[in-house]
Amino acid sequence: MTNRTIRASLLAPVLALALVPAALGSSGDDGGSEDNGIRVVLLQAGGDGTTVILSTNSTSLGTEYSLSFTADARQSITFGLDVAGASNVIAYEVTDSTLTHHPIGTATYEPYTTGSGTIPLVVGGHQLSYAGPGSVTLTWTESANPGSEPYLSIPGFFVEGGTVSYHPAGEQQWLWFHGSAEPTFVNNIVLQPVNGDVEASLVWVGNVYASFPLPDEASDQSTVTLPEDGVFTVTMEDATGIVGIRLGDGGNSDGGDGSDGGGSGGGCSGDLNGDNLVNGADLALLLGSWGGCGE
Repeated sequence: MTNRTIRASLLAPVLALALVPAALGSSGDDGGSEDNGIRVVLLQAGGDGTTVILSTNSTSLGTEYSLSFTADARQSITFGLDVAGASNVIAYEVTDSTLTHHPIGTATYEPYTTGSGTIPLVVGGHQLSYAGPGSVTLTWTESANPGSEPYLSIPGFFVEGGTVSYHPAGEQQWLWFHGSAEPTFVNNIVLQPVNGDVEASLVWVGNVYASFPLPDEASDQSTVTLPEDGVFTVTMEDATGIVGIRLGDGGNSDGGDGSDGGGSGGGCSGDLNGDNLVNGADLALLLGSWGGCGE
């Protein structure tokens, strides 16, 4: 289909939540060690009867991130964090279900039932999981540390009845969205360049449109230039819409240590067929395996 351009004002309910940078994204120059050491390394959420919302808010302590998940059936969310500093916490609010905290490498699975509070995070990996029905909101704050290199951030998204998948590897950080089968649900993604103009890598198929000119559908030429200080949106109208967005600075395809950045034999985690391209062929493989994993 031919993509369409829309006015960003049509997505004001989402943009009102997300006009500060870098909820998901990373700079090429970390500018020091000012952040509080929390890094998102995994997000798998969504499905029929769910709503997933990421929003950000600027505070005196830095940027506050809020991830909310609501389900009317037994759908689940898996959220992974890597913690590099001491005295880190994540706040939670759970309604009508249980949130489970698992520090990676331990035998601990700590349940947090209906209510609110904070979870202390020691150095290392952490997995937070939750199964509906009910709702959970996770909130954490990071000190402002944008670095100096241009990069693309995702300061917010609203996904109702669709799916969000984020499995970064090294410099390659592809965030995948799948639209909803419910025609009244329109799912929105907010993009924001930080520290300069950004050449963003974006691959899409189906009923997808944006507030900027998209590359051709399932095109090998997936790079678009987004100017600094702009706030841009991508919308999926229905279940045909799938969008892959690469976060970060568009740097090297390896993990920084000479190893592959992920994927299936290629140099990037979005390269599912190992041909060193992220394009429609990878989307076809993704569509063929969409859904739950494991038993």
